[in-house]
Parts: sequence; C-alpha cells; structure tokens
Amino acid sequence: MGIVPSKSRNVLYSTTWDNYCVKEIDLTTKIVTTIAGLCGTNQYVDSTGTNARFSNMIGVDLTKNEQYLYVADVGNNKLRRIDTATFPITAVAWIGDGTAGNVQGYGTKARINTPYGVKVSPCGNYVIVSDTGNNMIRKVDIESGYTNTLAGQSLAGTANGVGTLAQFNMPVDVTVDWNETVAYVSDQGNNCIRKIDLLTAALDWTSATPSLVVVAGSGVAGLTDAVGLSAQFYNPTGVAVDWYGASLLVADSMDSTIRRIDLMTSEVTTLAGNGNAGFIDNLYANDAEFTVPFGVALSRDGKYVFVSDQNRNNIRKM
Repeated sequence: MGIVPSKSRNVLYSTTWDNYCVKEIDLTTKIVTTIAGLCGTNQYVDSTGTNARFSNMIGVDLTKNEQYLYVADVGNNKLRRIDTATFPITAVAWIGDGTAGNVQGYGTKARINTPYGVKVSPCGNYVIVSDTGNNMIRKVDIESGYTNTLAGQSLAGTANGVGTLAQFNMPVDVTVDWNETVAYVSDQGNNCIRKIDLLTAALDWTSATPSLVVVAGSGVAGLTDAVGLSAQFYNPTGVAVDWYGASLLVADSMDSTIRRIDLMTSEVTTLAGNGNAGFIDNLYANDAEFTVPFGVALSRDGKYVFVSDQNRNNIRKM
C-alpha cells in the first residue's frame, strides 16, 4: 500500500494492491472513503470516481497544489493522474500506453514496466518514478509529460556509476530531499539504500548524467544497526525524508521494522519494531511489531510517521 498525507487537509490517501481502488482516510473521524476505482475489480478504465478502474497499485503522491494525485498503476503499466478538484474526481492515464517496456517519450507514448514508487518534486515541476520492472529510475516533466531515464539500466546489478551505467535490482520506492539535490532509492533486491546526485543531471533532461552511490546497506540481508555499508536491511521498500531533511525513514519490510538513516553520518538505527513479525501496538516503539511494513510517510506537521503495514492490511501511526 502506498500512502501520502495532505498538507492542507487532515486526510491521508492510500492505494491498495489487491483491492484496486484509491481511498481517502479522514484522520479526525477515521472514516474511510473510496474516491477512485471499484474495490475488488481489476481492470483499466479512465473515468470518474468509482467508474474508473485500476489494477494493482502501490506508489501515490500529491502535486504541490494538491489538485492531482499521481498513482503508480502497476498492473496496467501506467502512471495515472487523479484530478481531486473535479466532482466526481477524474482518473486518466498520464504516462505509459499499457504495454510493459522501456521507451522514452511524451505521455502515453512512453513505456514503463511495473512502476512501484512515485514522488513529486518539492518544487512541483517533475515526478520521479521507480520503474521497478526495468530496474530504472525515470523522471517525468509535469508540464510536458516527457519521460526520461534518470539512472539505471535493464540489466539488474549492483554497479555504482553515472546515469545509465549504474545498476539497480528491483528499485521499489524513491523520494527527493527538500533542496532537490539528491534522490534516495530503496534498492530492494540489493538490500540497500542508494543516492542519486540530482545536481549533475542534465538541465534539459534529455540525457541521464547523475551519479549513483550506496548510502547504507551491505547488500547482505539482515537487521544490523551500523554506519553506512556496515548496516544491513532485508528488502527495504518505502522511503521518506523527514521535515528537517536530517534523516531518511525506511520501511525495512522483511525485517518488520522502521529504520532511520542519519543523512549526515549515514548511521542506521531501528526506529520501531523488534524484527519479529506480528501486530503489537506499544508505547515503546522497539516493542511494537509489524508484518511486512511497506509504505512510510510523515504527517503534515512532521510529528507523526504513518506506516502501511502490508500483511496486516492496516495503517499505523507512530
């Protein structure tokens, strides 16, 4: 499940993997409302409200003005755009023609392959997508809809490098720091967190030039708190930068924990969870238990962390 809180309203938006709909959660009343898609129906239809149809979904994010929700429609190999300003809201294809592939281009002329993560840049000018099936990170210009490869190549691997010389192995989620200098990627198959230097990216976005390095994770699956490459993760998924830009939160799915990376020192600590899969709410975060936490997001005031606890089919608040 992907999750994103509104910054102007006290609501949280959530996608559902095998229920094929987008939901809005009122954080005050806890009322859950389906805003797009018919829950339980796996199809592809551009339409309004519950007349729209989706397949498996994961990533979701809001534009800066919060008019649009961008959704990674994994099963349909598309990025969908939901206009929240219309009533009923409208869901349409934005990027991808529905055929799995690796094609740069405008709008539905581009092709992507099982996109998982989606992140709107803080400035609101572009969207970064973890194109999981292609082992790539893609960049989409919001105004023109042009899709370009930012980093990675179709061949899975561990190579650090520049642009398409670098390699990922199932990049699941991506986020951007508040200054838009770096993008952080959860490289699930390599059990590590990678960093893309956005300052070296081509200004015209027509060629992939940013460099890629590992921030934390040895590559060996495990649950070890340490600094940088000495730390261990096990299938990391959701990532989010805190409001101060000082740390990165990571949903460490198969360790059933939420980890924190200090972005100054690269020190990795366990923020919540004890490594045991389960469902326990606890006053002490390290005594709590999750079962395959997937998405992670901060509240609009930065005081809370929301976690989509995938195998428990619920959303937790820390």
